[in-house]
Amino acid sequence: MMSGRTRFIAVTTALIIAGPTAAFAADVMPSPLYPVGAPALSNSQTLPQPAKPPVSNVMPVSPAPAAPLERLTCRSGDLTDFQKYLCRSAGLALPLFGQSIFARQSAFLPTESSPVGPDYVLGPGDQFGVRIWGSIDADLQLVIDRNGTVFIPKVGNINLAGVPYGMLRQQISNAVGRVYRNFDVSVNMGQLRMLPIFVTGQATNPGSYTLNPLSTLVTALFAAGGPSAAGSMRDIQIKRGGQIVAHFDLYDLLLKGDKSHDILLQPGDVLHIPAANPQVAIYGSIKVPGIYEVNPIRVIDVPRPSSNCSAA
Repeated sequence: MMSGRTRFIAVTTALIIAGPTAAFAADVMPSPLYPVGAPALSNSQTLPQPAKPPVSNVMPVSPAPAAPLERLTCRSGDLTDFQKYLCRSAGLALPLFGQSIFARQSAFLPTESSPVGPDYVLGPGDQFGVRIWGSIDADLQLVIDRNGTVFIPKVGNINLAGVPYGMLRQQISNAVGRVYRNFDVSVNMGQLRMLPIFVTGQATNPGSYTLNPLSTLVTALFAAGGPSAAGSMRDIQIKRGGQIVAHFDLYDLLLKGDKSHDILLQPGDVLHIPAANPQVAIYGSIKVPGIYEVNPIRVIDVPRPSSNCSAA
């Protein structure tokens, strides 16, 4: 049995499912927001009929923010097979939801002056300052060498590779404490090493990248131009040491402004974009018509299209 939400989608929008099986379309008025460049209908084809007004027992929900959609026509040269199918069957040119946000990639890239957070993982090439006062007085500028260590006179080598920045002061204090008593320590980060990563799968620009060391999954995604038309926006992965350590659903960022599952990258990480999941086309009396990707975990998880519906 279809849920109330699914029935509401069916009576207020057109829903076409792109997948390996079949397609379904509800009869609604095509959206006037996008120019139609499809050939004229033959005598055997009919135009969709206007939908009935939405049922009154559905509570309105405030629209979620969405990225502006690019204007397309059915004569555009870079349409996907599903977009071409929509042009042939419904005379509609619908954009892939979310792709236009990647035109503004520079706004998401970190700057050299960005503060270093406590989760930043130290590694060879990182520079930092150490100030020690009390029973010992020292002002040092240190660089982590290829072995992952630094050397402090009269204290010796300290292994810091893989240590989070938030633990750096304690690590230095523990090492100095094996030789001295009654002292205090402060640390501050200097120049950071660069971050080599790989972008694979269905990315717009796959390849190897050298990024700002404070880069995250999201900033690397924007640096690579985002998913291609064939790539998933709902299961972007970070692989580290051959294991998947993070999954990211870009719809959380686009619709809710939620970046809580974003993570800092480490040298050698692989950002992998698998092929897109099945897609649905939603159009009619809604504010953001387009082609949306289905989250397979939630069966039909179109991002609340009813929240964008306007009154008939």
